[in-house]
Amino acid sequence: LHVTIDGAVTDFVAPPRFFRFAPTPTSIHGLEKLQQLIAKDGRVRGVLITLRAMRGGMATATALRDVISKMKASGKETAIFLPQGGDTKELYVASAANRIFVGPQTTIAPVGFASR
Repeated sequence: LHVTIDGAVTDFVAPPRFFRFAPTPTSIHGLEKLQQLIAKDGRVRGVLITLRAMRGGMATATALRDVISKMKASGKETAIFLPQGGDTKELYVASAANRIFVGPQTTIAPVGFASR
């Protein structure tokens, strides 16, 4: 199974009222429903998540990481592909997966977290 995340990541996505020309954001709720479905489906061996550009805060990144952790805990192979590299937030999300793949010319910048 292949999921692409490119753009905004939100908790819920409202159904469109009229024609929607803007890209639909990725929904954490929708990914949780997907995780529950694939956990029951024996035909799905694993999930490849392409994380192009993730717009969202650290709470959103933590929620996305939790969904990936649940996929992994259900016995499914999880892999993250970072075609454009990533910084701390993307690598934090990707660290929940079994495997992380990056492109040959990408930049990885795990700056880290600040605490007091």
